[in-house]
Amino acid sequence: MPTLNLDRSSIHYEDFGEESEARPSVMLLHGFPLDGRVWLDVADRLKHAARVIVPDLPGFGRSSVSERFTMDSLAEDVVTIAARLRLGRFVLAGLSMGGYVAQAVVRGYASKLSGLVLCDTRAAPDDETAKQKRDEMIALVRTYGTPAVVDVMLPNMLHSSAYEHQTELVHRLKSIMLDQGPRTIEYAVSAIRDRSDGEKALRESSLPGLVVCGDDDRISPASVARSMGALRSGIDVEIIQGAGHMAPIERPEAVAVAMESAITRWNIGGARRSHMD
Repeated sequence: MPTLNLDRSSIHYEDFGEESEARPSVMLLHGFPLDGRVWLDVADRLKHAARVIVPDLPGFGRSSVSERFTMDSLAEDVVTIAARLRLGRFVLAGLSMGGYVAQAVVRGYASKLSGLVLCDTRAAPDDETAKQKRDEMIALVRTYGTPAVVDVMLPNMLHSSAYEHQTELVHRLKSIMLDQGPRTIEYAVSAIRDRSDGEKALRESSLPGLVVCGDDDRISPASVARSMGALRSGIDVEIIQGAGHMAPIERPEAVAVAMESAITRWNIGGARRSHMD
């Protein structure tokens, strides 16, 4: 797994597909408390049509971090990764927290993107009740560590039927979650709590967009996905049957098909290697 050294972190990433002027470039951002492994099945299915980059965000998975981060600083890291890898303009997809990062990229660096995919996420910022819950999770991880956070989050991450009928998937997701360090979890919860409103950026952007959501997502439900799609024309919504909050790891084939179909509709060719790099 290759590495990029940034100012505040060392980034590990997976690189799928071939670099080509004729092929689009796609970057897939994971959620919390997760790493790039939740996107690997989708990336493997997309690599025939695009060059696909799957990073572990700073502090997650095999990436390191030296200081606290925000959604805006993570957005800066994403743009730096894209420039270092010579992606040119690229399609950015974000799952859950990765969707918040993607919206921060739209706010600050929309010209770097050729399309946007928001998966099992939301655009509105936390209200006061949600912020209080974030503070409680920070206290929980400080006191009891990562396993306590996993115990709270895991029962709501997957389709409700998975916990009885897909025990291997449950164990796989739990293992990924348990691999994330408590310090990174604290940083991430703080960044999520303090994130800016994404609705304005999405409403004002002219980027083609796709919102993907599991039909049994109990964290960012389908009603939220549809409200994001209604912010303006040019944002399509795809509800993935048989998935919860982790559609890319639960139904990777369906997510990959939805993304490839969207990229084809958007008529995105190879990234231009220009001064934007």
